Amino acid sequence: MVITKEVTHMIICTNSCVVYRGLTLWLGTWKIQKWLVGHQPIWGQAMWQDLWEMGHQKEVTIYHVPGHMPLATPGNDETDALAKV
Repeated sequence: MVITKEVTHMIICTNSCVVYRGLTLWLGTWKIQKWLVGHQPIWGQAMWQDLWEMGHQKEVTIYHVPGHMPLATPGNDETDALAKV
């Protein structure tokens, strides 16, 4: 994932329920709990911390989109390929 440092509007589209819930429900709790869940560091802690910081510098819109349904979400396969680069 590439996160720019420019102060602009950020749109995040994800087909992952975990990422969507992390961003919309859990992020604040993780911050309060010092990025721990059950006394264990959360997976991808640095990424989540970056997203927390960016969320306080930018306007952020988050969408959950259906995954792996090429007819319903054109471009999803291309997006998956780019994410693996």
